[in-house]
Amino acid sequence: MLIDGVRVLSCFVLASAFDGEVTTIEGLSSETGPLHPMQQAFLDCDAYQCGYCMPTRS
Repeated sequence: MLIDGVRVLSCFVLASAFDGEVTTIEGLSSETGPLHPMQQAFLDCDAYQCGYCMPTRS
């Protein structure tokens, strides 16, 4: 999640506590245009959550 263009860990912040611009993965591209590379990576890697707090596979 981006708050005023700064990346934050979405699980550690309450978006409603901010007055600035909040951008989630859904907001990275327009509805009619192609997917943003980050959105495509979520689909390609079955990343239904961001993965910051998930353990990595070895």
